[in-house]
Amino acid sequence: MHNTALLIEPAEDIADPLMLELFEAWQGWAQDEVVPRRARFDPLDFPRHLAHLTIFDVLEGDMRRFRVRLCGTEVAESMGVDTTGMNLDKMPNTAAIEERFNTLCESKQPYFIAGQPVTWISKRQYVRYDCLALPFSQDGETVSQILFVMKFD
Repeated sequence: MHNTALLIEPAEDIADPLMLELFEAWQGWAQDEVVPRRARFDPLDFPRHLAHLTIFDVLEGDMRRFRVRLCGTEVAESMGVDTTGMNLDKMPNTAAIEERFNTLCESKQPYFIAGQPVTWISKRQYVRYDCLALPFSQDGETVSQILFVMKFD
């Protein structure tokens, strides 16, 4: 069974200072809109985070899909593959991530999960990761991108 609980508070649950910094910035942006606009997030303002980021585009249609727009270098190295341009539903063993992303799109709230096993793509199955997922929009309402921050053990 996987955890689909979303974290909003307390931020103290996020032990990693880089993840906490991004979460707190997102909270500030979210005070003005239901879902902060992606334009508020400038990756150059967070240079220490870039290697750990993956940005997913949310593709609406008959079925919601998630495509990797950008895969950070540390994420690609830890997974053993750069997933840029790939659709999440075409990667093996990603159903739990898709379920959490769909919940995030409906709730319009971020989530944080610690100690998840890497069960997709990676040849190093022993690797675990913590993740923070932050929703962003183009219009202030509808989730159009997910900023996914990963730290591997």
